[in-house]
Amino acid sequence: NMVVVPCMLTVGDYVLTPNICVERKSIKDLISSFQDGRLFNQTETMFQHYKNPMLLIEFDQQKAFTLEPFANLSATIGSAGPGDTDLQSKLVLLTLAFPRLRIIWSSSPYQTAVIFEELKKQQDEPDPVKASLIGLEDGEDPETKTFNRTPQDMLRAIPGVTSKGLARLVLDME
Repeated sequence: NMVVVPCMLTVGDYVLTPNICVERKSIKDLISSFQDGRLFNQTETMFQHYKNPMLLIEFDQQKAFTLEPFANLSATIGSAGPGDTDLQSKLVLLTLAFPRLRIIWSSSPYQTAVIFEELKKQQDEPDPVKASLIGLEDGEDPETKTFNRTPQDMLRAIPGVTSKGLARLVLDME
């Protein structure tokens, strides 16, 4: 009984209420997001714009609902150096950096829908237009955020490139 409004969001993957924003990660994407530092930037941006930011870690329903098999997988994706830590340690560091971040564990996309339904109970509906404009600079066209995403993703993978820095780099290149 939920109405899903598809739109391009600059901040988060789902906006459930005017106060709740959710960043969804599969295990593979979670590891990759830790590797390139993207998750810390995404979390910081959610905190700037939403009262209740959440990280949803969604497992594949065909696989075990545990992080144990993925504990050291992060070392196999990209280059592993002496400073690399396992996935659990990175999650601990994320929660230390953002103590108010709520982490949701979901065993499948179906379970995610059930969780979202619970989170939305007795809450106001978000305004899709407002949600799609959050995180954009004044006067910035939302369409420019969706154009040519591959080069933007490559730039985002460079350590130290923040969302604002990325926007400046993209504008300078045009």
